[in-house]
Amino acid sequence: MIRSPRRGGLSAAAALRFPPAAVRLPPAGSVLIALIALLALLALGGCATPPASPLALDWYELGNAWYDLGKWERAGAAYANAIKLDPELKAASFNMVRALAETGAYGEALATADRLLEEDPGNVRVLAAKAFVLHKQGEDEAALAIYEELLLVEPYAADAVYNAALLRAALGQGEKALTDLERLVAAKPEDTEALALFARLLADAERRDEATAAFERLVALGKADAAALERLAGLYEKAREYDKAIETLVAASGTAPGRASAWFALARLRLAEAEDGKGGLEVRPGTEEDYRSTLRSSRWGAALKGGMLPEMRNPEMNPTSTARAVAFWLVLGLAPFVILVAGYATGLWT
Repeated sequence: MIRSPRRGGLSAAAALRFPPAAVRLPPAGSVLIALIALLALLALGGCATPPASPLALDWYELGNAWYDLGKWERAGAAYANAIKLDPELKAASFNMVRALAETGAYGEALATADRLLEEDPGNVRVLAAKAFVLHKQGEDEAALAIYEELLLVEPYAADAVYNAALLRAALGQGEKALTDLERLVAAKPEDTEALALFARLLADAERRDEATAAFERLVALGKADAAALERLAGLYEKAREYDKAIETLVAASGTAPGRASAWFALARLRLAEAEDGKGGLEVRPGTEEDYRSTLRSSRWGAALKGGMLPEMRNPEMNPTSTARAVAFWLVLGLAPFVILVAGYATGLWT
């Protein structure tokens, strides 16, 4: 997913970034704070205007609280009340775009963004918000076109570069995405989210040495999640650095104890035997998936044509015909009767 235009760092790995939401408006009573807020609002290029109605401000702040908690329906309802009381409260309209998009109301979200753009056609943040909505409803090419326009104006806008790279990767333009991310990581080394995406795309492109270096840098910064650690372990394994792979998988399983794939990979490496004569681990291939070919033996009349199971005859026992079996049980049943008759006839049982 793309980074969203966010209010306060609300973003997830591999998510489009949403531009920062409009600033909070200060409470009345402080001239200095109000002046600072006014300057900040003017810098938004028309996206936020101080509300004339105190009640509208209350609804707006309530919407911000729900926004921060990710309660999008409640946030949208609060912003709607604020806009109803004060239609000129552009900050509420801007935040409303995100709330509507997160609840799946894409048409209404785009209409809200378009209304803001009618008043300020070149507003970078509103354009980024519109691109985010287009991505959410599956129009990645249209979203990428907007980000490309934004990059013509602000070539080093971190969120636009990140989002464009993510969309390019999804659309099969991996090399261009890597070029953009390499430039972003070099310009903003503190952007660990971009570094994580860069490392992941390098690994996907089989540029193993570069991917390993990028993931190791992420680990050094303390920003590697379990998924990143697992990818790094896979790179170590391909490079036959098995000790490092095991160490990294231990860290991954500790970061996310419920991540089954990390535990499985760790167990697989630990159970492997040292076979290369140098103490390295050589993972042995798994057993035959067809259990029948594993369990069958010549003693059981194995390997019939077509892979059919053989007739299960006990090899430890000589075959007995049906007639012999019936005769045996008849004799066994009649023997006690014959013995009783013979005993009474001879006076043995008297």
